[in-house]
Amino acid sequence: MALIVECHRIKPKVGTFCMSSYLWDKTLQEGLMYGWLPAGAKKATGVEGNCWKNADFPGGYLPEEFQWGKVVTDEDAIGLANGLQNFLERQFRLYRSRERAIQEWVSRNAPLLLKEGMSANLLIDANRSWSIEFIEDFSKFLRDGGFVFYWDE
Repeated sequence: MALIVECHRIKPKVGTFCMSSYLWDKTLQEGLMYGWLPAGAKKATGVEGNCWKNADFPGGYLPEEFQWGKVVTDEDAIGLANGLQNFLERQFRLYRSRERAIQEWVSRNAPLLLKEGMSANLLIDANRSWSIEFIEDFSKFLRDGGFVFYWDE
């Protein structure tokens, strides 16, 4: 199973966002529960997509499909950002304040992710916890448009 998800966008605004597969799964799950209707990942073009020429393309977001890069469209990224925003608004209403929501959330139970040659930034990103800050940061990345994502062990 893949441990790190790397998201890369070239245009319209260059960006990179990395997280653990735990957070990827949690993010997709909460987005689905709060209104995201996934369109399904698309085939990557160029070098990333060459692997798909002779293979059936699985359009999902699952780590078992880690061998190839996939594309999340602009519309799908914004839809996920909206679902995450709905999740945050629900949490703030439930706990009556942002500060109380932060206090109520328990830190994740996941191992520290390390990889040979890992940069300090990737180490920090891959080991983020499920938090309001994470959701807001990833939502901002999503609102900038679609991206290619890869699974990295």
